[in-house]
Amino acid sequence: MLRYLLISLTLIFSETFAIASQNQPINTRNPVTALSGFGVNSMALWGGGSKTNPRQKSEFLSHYRPLEDFGITHVVLVSCADWIIDISCKKDFQNLDGIITAAEILLNNTNLHIVIQLKAYKKTKVQGKNISELNQRLETDSLAVKKFVESWGVIAKELADYQGERLSFNLLNEPEFQIPKPTKQRRDKWLNIAQQAAKKIRSETPERPIIIEGIAKSLFARRLGNGNGYEYENPDELLTPINMDNIIYAFHNYEPEEFLQQSLERFGSFGRPYIEKYSDMVRLDAERAANWSDKHEVPVMLTETGCIGFLKKIEGPKSNKDCGLFAEDIQENYIDRGIGVTWWALEKEKTIYNRDCSDNCWMPLRGSRPNAAIFNAFGLKIPKFEPIPLSKIKINELLKYDADFESCVKNEAKTLGISEAKISKTIKKAKSGKEKHIQKIKDLIVGGSCL
Repeated sequence: MLRYLLISLTLIFSETFAIASQNQPINTRNPVTALSGFGVNSMALWGGGSKTNPRQKSEFLSHYRPLEDFGITHVVLVSCADWIIDISCKKDFQNLDGIITAAEILLNNTNLHIVIQLKAYKKTKVQGKNISELNQRLETDSLAVKKFVESWGVIAKELADYQGERLSFNLLNEPEFQIPKPTKQRRDKWLNIAQQAAKKIRSETPERPIIIEGIAKSLFARRLGNGNGYEYENPDELLTPINMDNIIYAFHNYEPEEFLQQSLERFGSFGRPYIEKYSDMVRLDAERAANWSDKHEVPVMLTETGCIGFLKKIEGPKSNKDCGLFAEDIQENYIDRGIGVTWWALEKEKTIYNRDCSDNCWMPLRGSRPNAAIFNAFGLKIPKFEPIPLSKIKINELLKYDADFESCVKNEAKTLGISEAKISKTIKKAKSGKEKHIQKIKDLIVGGSCL
């Protein structure tokens, strides 16, 4: 009996010690305090659906200013960089001038730490994978590399007056260099380009913090098809430190995929709750990142992770609280250990706000109501929600992206004796942006029942 008691106590002690060791802070902390906490990626300067234009200063600033009040520590300006290879980005403000202007607006009018990050946009299918034009050119064309490096020099020079505690540079979002598969040679080729860019930046601003991600989109914890093992035996296959100081290294992670990517277009289904299996995966992945950091004695971040938000009967997890449960594990296993995290993203389907429209819409259409579960998980302040006044609600977009809203409008019309044919015609014209018909819809729902 005593033997079994001793065995039980030993197992309990071992398990407790293992859990405790897994939650130890990493040894090399991030040199930028704001990058050790919770931040958000913003697609304003990258996404084709962006409605956030830095040329419209007041509206642009209003998109970000609340983040500081929430307690968010940093914002990443994910920026289309296809102009480097003479391909136009989707919006005319998504260019070098737009990047500089956007950064200056936020640096001069908020206390947020701003990260400028370049990202490819246009993609083609190569051996069954979506591979960007920019990454292909960086891997094969020395002139593209030269312009990439020079572009970082221009950005560094234009923003040289801002201190490292306020501004940092992430050289390239999700470097690929992975066809037909990632190799040491491809990894080192990317790291050589990254070092050239870093040296160019430091020639203009010697103390600028720089972030480098790994090849194969830096997906260090990508699982095999059955989810029971890692595709890459060691994160070193994707990323190793370069011989420069004040460099922060970064990984991306969208595992567990079957939970985080719940949509018909992504994982193929939706409606699953957050369960213990997923929590265990988060813990193991965080340990992998921490071990890599301690092994190389360098700071590390998780610069992309996020959860497709709940949208009833359309996509996302079982309830609006489930993404918050995932966020709790991210806080405990990454941020509490000194590994800063940047959520993907402020906009669209993985937003930190409650969703009220499909993933094609840029932001919630009824106002930015924080997802309380996510906010509580990251210790953010939840402000009093102020809905958008009816006069400012974009009725045409609600009709496009919210089937329940359209059904409600039709029901209101039916109650008032308006024929189905007539209201359908009005809705069609309102969707196309006809102001006269938009106003008719507003008059119909003036009591607010459909909002």
